[in-house]
Amino acid sequence: MKMIPEEEKKTILRFNPLLQTPVDNAGIYNNRGSDHIQQGDLDKALLDYDQAIKIDPQDAKAYANRGVAFILKGEKDQALADFTRALSLNPHLAQVYTDRGTIYADLGDEDSALADYRQAISLEPDNFAAYMNRGTLYKQKGDLNKAIADYTRAIKRNRDFALVYYSRGIAYMGKKELNKAIGDFSQAIRLQPVYAEAYLNRGNTYMQKNEMDKALEDYTWVITLNPGTVTAYVNRATAYLIKGELDQALADLNQVMELNPHLTQAHLNRGFVHAHKREWDQAFADYDQAIHLSPHEAEVYRQRGMAYRDKGDLDRALEDFNQAARLNPHNPACYDNLAQVYLQKGDPDQTVAFCTKAIKLDPQDVLAYLNRGDAYKVKGDREKAITDYHRAITIGSHATAYMKRGLLYVEQGDLDRAMEDFNQAIRLTPP
Repeated sequence: MKMIPEEEKKTILRFNPLLQTPVDNAGIYNNRGSDHIQQGDLDKALLDYDQAIKIDPQDAKAYANRGVAFILKGEKDQALADFTRALSLNPHLAQVYTDRGTIYADLGDEDSALADYRQAISLEPDNFAAYMNRGTLYKQKGDLNKAIADYTRAIKRNRDFALVYYSRGIAYMGKKELNKAIGDFSQAIRLQPVYAEAYLNRGNTYMQKNEMDKALEDYTWVITLNPGTVTAYVNRATAYLIKGELDQALADLNQVMELNPHLTQAHLNRGFVHAHKREWDQAFADYDQAIHLSPHEAEVYRQRGMAYRDKGDLDRALEDFNQAARLNPHNPACYDNLAQVYLQKGDPDQTVAFCTKAIKLDPQDVLAYLNRGDAYKVKGDREKAITDYHRAITIGSHATAYMKRGLLYVEQGDLDRAMEDFNQAIRLTPP
């Protein structure tokens, strides 16, 4: 049983002498009900508010208070009814509009929620909660500009509330304004140094900026603050993978399995590590488990197919890539994978066909142009090959495309153009 501190006992007991006999003062019951809420005794609070309403059915404050108690009990419909009754008795209660707006938002009635937040702000222009909650609703609706505007208004009214900076940071992430997002997450952390979610999302933002060391530092902070945060281990493992630090990635993924062995992405990532290390049995065990967990997800078959391809088992690779394409026929990567395998198997016609499918889905697919160019080269059609390499260069200016086109220019005897392409390939190749 929770012990009540002495000062808070006095707060409640100061009303009890008055309430030992029936009284006709709704305010006393209202006040004691609010004290019960402070203690977390919602049932007693409700009894007091019921009594206050019985004494004075026109007491808007009693309905508003009872609505808050219903919210805390998770009884949203009753809370909504009480807030509506309170506002019918007194339409100038800004906080009640804010509270009812939150209920409407939770119930999915976004228009009513926005109307209530608007009315709350009209009555009380410095209503921090109304701006904060309306910003969150706009963020959920995908209207990030309006969300950011409301969060900014909220911050002007309270610069010491970490959650509003965090929420605005999430909105900036959604807009790909990564530096602003990092600034807000950093401010949230300054205000609340143990804010694990802020570290996590700042790490995610650093990863998007390809600043892996900073991302790793933030993920490590999350794990320090909350060692059971699976997402932090998964994301830290991803950062290690990008840096090529496979052993560290594997250690994190093993920890993920301890915490949650049913996470598909973790099995895929660990499978990738094992495949990269040529540990085929462990790799396929993870890929098979990923498929067992998510048998209708195209990506798990595609990932296993790439492992089979790298192992040299092209027939099994084709089976997996075909299954991936069946499950997600709109993903050009599936057709790129099929094209590459058919090129390895010496079937340039199939390669051309699948590359063309990929290009129809994504006209900016550089890999598809490169593969189709390779297939045309095998077929002896140098002009079409050069055309595809040129398209790849136009899209992405890749060193590989310059090298391939340069080799074809050599075959055609055009050594000047070949030299230009080789030089450009060298300039684009990291030292």
